[in-house]
Amino acid sequence: MPITGSMRIPAEVGLLPLETLSELPTPWPRYQEICHLHRRAEPDDRLIVISQVWSRQLHPDPTGTRERKLLQFVQGCCARMRGQGRTLVFIDYLGMPQRPFTLQHSPWSEDELASASRIKEALPWLIYCADAVIFLSCDTGQAVEGEGVRYRIPYDSFGNQCLLHQVGKGIVQVAELQSDAKAIQLYDQ
Repeated sequence: MPITGSMRIPAEVGLLPLETLSELPTPWPRYQEICHLHRRAEPDDRLIVISQVWSRQLHPDPTGTRERKLLQFVQGCCARMRGQGRTLVFIDYLGMPQRPFTLQHSPWSEDELASASRIKEALPWLIYCADAVIFLSCDTGQAVEGEGVRYRIPYDSFGNQCLLHQVGKGIVQVAELQSDAKAIQLYDQ
């Protein structure tokens, strides 16, 4: 059913016009980097809600392999849908704030956390209102470069350059530090 004026879609929900989805770079950017592309739903727009299994912790499709399959599904849905308005797409990764996972990403803010919570609460309503719901559960099996490779780095080579956390037997670099910061913080979980 095309969107009506009575549907309560929170303002933070990131809806992308179908045409925009095919123009995004690979791998897809986070919600925060494409807010300027999000559109508010208007009466007569058509809504497709997409959820997918994340085979990686930080990005659902770092190689872009699923993007092509997903676009095929969406185009097939559009061919069968009624309505004259735009086709807007909600995809979990692109439609709600995501936690930072590189040093270039801004830290996770309280506003982003609250926004993500409101969007998660609205998901059942979005699914109910959608003209089509796609759940993509396939795994391409394609590895990301460097995935699964273990590195051994001498402890002395770190100096005072980064904050390290010990998790079980492994140590994970958390952040680069300024020269006056404490170099290493260890803990077990």
